[in-house]
Amino acid sequence: MHLRTYISDCRELVWEILESVTDKDREFAMLFHEKYGENGVLDFLSEHVDSVAAFLAATPAKRDKLKVWNSEPEVKSILLYASFVSLQIAARMLDEANKMPPGLSKRNAAASAVESFLNIRKSIDFLSFDKKKFSF
Repeated sequence: MHLRTYISDCRELVWEILESVTDKDREFAMLFHEKYGENGVLDFLSEHVDSVAAFLAATPAKRDKLKVWNSEPEVKSILLYASFVSLQIAARMLDEANKMPPGLSKRNAAASAVESFLNIRKSIDFLSFDKKKFSF
């Protein structure tokens, strides 16, 4: 499968998540972001990568049956938010990889990879956890 398909799939999942977000989810997520900042969101994502990956791999019908997603409403909201952020990162990572030209020297490849990482980092929209505000 071509990277373009995976990029499109990630973007589709972002919109799927945004369709399921409630006002309470948004409220909890934004309070979490205000308290811990972007690095805190990324730390939370790193600490809960298994739960986020299980959520993203499951169909919408199976997501409700995942144990961690039936925990405290605040935790569920923040996990949903972490999934939203992680999908943005994944789609942009795949997009950057797709842009990398073949045949680069190891030094140019390394420089290009670092540039890609920095482009990804500054392009993540942590605050548009709302389908009315988010653009991709």
